Amino acid sequence: MRPLLVFAAGFAAVFAQGIQDTLAEKFFQEGDYYRAATEYERLALENPELRDIAILRSAESLVAGGYSAEAIRLLSYPWPDTFRDRRIFLTGQALFAENPQRAAEFLYHSSSEVHQREGLLLLVSQRALTQPQIPKSVFQALQDLTEQHRQQTEYRNELKSVDAEKLYSAQPCLNKRNPFFPALLNAALPGSGYAMYGKWGTGITALLAVGAPAILSMAAFANDEPVTGGVLAGISLLFYGGNVYGGWREAEVYNTTKREQFSRELLSLRALYRFYSSSD
Repeated sequence: MRPLLVFAAGFAAVFAQGIQDTLAEKFFQEGDYYRAATEYERLALENPELRDIAILRSAESLVAGGYSAEAIRLLSYPWPDTFRDRRIFLTGQALFAENPQRAAEFLYHSSSEVHQREGLLLLVSQRALTQPQIPKSVFQALQDLTEQHRQQTEYRNELKSVDAEKLYSAQPCLNKRNPFFPALLNAALPGSGYAMYGKWGTGITALLAVGAPAILSMAAFANDEPVTGGVLAGISLLFYGGNVYGGWREAEVYNTTKREQFSRELLSLRALYRFYSSSD
């Protein structure tokens, strides 16, 4: 971890001296990443002494903006050792957007174990919520790396093992529930969409809230009490609409909870291994 700190300090010093107040940096801060990348490349051509840092910043801009192919082209530039770790990490990010399998293999073979593990954890945690599906090989590589580190450190008892199969199966995309289904269930039988998620009490309450006014409304109409029947029917319809929306909402809450649980698991692993890698 110490080489990373030295790199970060050197990077910050060079950055502050020559690039911080440029138009390229202004574009980057505003989120106009493609224009920022173009400006950084122009800066590299006009200022040879800033060439390496400007090209690196251009690649960072392209990665941040999602221009993966252009970023990979720039990152193939022969870099000095000063920026090797940052280049490896950015290349991994760019490759992941194009081909997760290639990214996993690249990171696995390109750097130290600490950087491999950190790169994989960060890539997975950043992309897991938007990727359709992360290949099992990524999680397997992560499991292998963490296990190697656990065996090589005195802190093995404090470090969590990584279960590749469990992490792969816990991906939000593999656990996502379609909100139409519980909404449809609640439309067909009020409360059944809640019961699907184990909320039997809410389901029974919804059934009574919709059913009781509906039954009383029919009884009122049968007794020639149209006003009372209409009011009760309106109450029943109001609860019915809320019941259908509630089924939809239940699925959305479930999906959000799964995404947050998965993200927290990855972030906790990353933080834990970063802490116990501080002396590497």
